[in-house]
Amino acid sequence: MSAMHAIHVLRTPRASKAVRLASFEILTMALSALEWRAHNGPITLVTDSKGRAWAEALGITSVWDAIDVRLDEMDDIPLDEVVFWAAGKLFALRAQTAPCVIIDLDFIVWQTLDFTPYGTGVAAIHSEGFWDVVYPPPETLQLHTGYALPSGLDDTARPLNGALVYHGDTGFLHRYAQAAIDFMLHADAHGDVLRYMVFAEQRLLAMLAEKEHRPIYEMMTLPELFGNQRYFTHLWGYKRELRKSEEASAAFCARLRCRIAHDFPDAPSILRTERR
Repeated sequence: MSAMHAIHVLRTPRASKAVRLASFEILTMALSALEWRAHNGPITLVTDSKGRAWAEALGITSVWDAIDVRLDEMDDIPLDEVVFWAAGKLFALRAQTAPCVIIDLDFIVWQTLDFTPYGTGVAAIHSEGFWDVVYPPPETLQLHTGYALPSGLDDTARPLNGALVYHGDTGFLHRYAQAAIDFMLHADAHGDVLRYMVFAEQRLLAMLAEKEHRPIYEMMTLPELFGNQRYFTHLWGYKRELRKSEEASAAFCARLRCRIAHDFPDAPSILRTERR
């Protein structure tokens, strides 16, 4: 089984002078990268100059195989990065070559995965339901005059969660990323920080794949993901609890540091040593 290249994406919005992540987010991100390298292949951090400087100052650049600052290009693009908070993922994907995997910073893969059954298709950790509050009918989305969504989209395709996605075809990957970017640049989101972003990243992915008759795979169901963490851990909504409770955050960080020290004794000391 050949190694699979993956990317992490860390974008520093134009309005921010530096990266702002809580300790539990930094440790989870680092462990995600280290575990991927241990079990599945190389991983690159796709970020911007501020993100690289932050990682260098923190002393954690070695958890990735490489750091790519191509997201500097977003500084000159008129995109609302509050509404489109995950836009960096689409700009990062537009530059990738398949096969490849994109992994969220709060998602950890604990074991070796076999991507060969997915071939030139698309595989996501799980699909999503059609919750109206999250995925309204596409025709209800407000768009700038003169722009229209790609024709022939299948709105019955179940959205694909973007926490971990495998792409098996470079051409499709680039078409999807560009279509998502075009949508973000031409959407009248009016401050909606949920529905427009998940449409661009998750629903448009499934709709375009169905339109092109590209195979779509679901690695597991949502209940399976949260019921058994043998293969995967996704912080997801638990981050809200960690932000609300200093005690819970400190305890979680201690567990992460112990795991890093056990699995990766050569990892940067800032990740392995409990801070007092």
